[in-house]
Amino acid sequence: MHMFTENLDRHLYLRILNEHLYDNANEVHGSRWVFQQDNDPKHTSRDVQNDLRAHLPGRILPWPSYSPDLNPIENVWAVLKKNVEKKEGMGRS
Repeated sequence: MHMFTENLDRHLYLRILNEHLYDNANEVHGSRWVFQQDNDPKHTSRDVQNDLRAHLPGRILPWPSYSPDLNPIENVWAVLKKNVEKKEGMGRS
C-alpha cells in the first residue's frame, strides 16, 4: 500500500507505478506476479495502459466492469469503516 497526500490522478498513478510498484514487486516476487486493478478512469487511461503493457507484458489481469466483491481492498475498507464508526460512537454522549 502506498500513502500519498496529493489527489490521485493518472499522472500521480503513473509515478507511483514507476517509482514504487514495478521494482519493488519484481524484487519481492521476481516475474511470478500479476497485476490487477479496477476500472477507475485513471487506471484505464491510455498512457497508464501503455505503461502497464510495456512493464508487465502478459501479467495484467482483466477486470469485469462492476465487481466490488472481487476487489480485496474492499474488505480492508469495510473493516476500516467499521472501526472508525465504532471509535466515533465512543466519543459521543
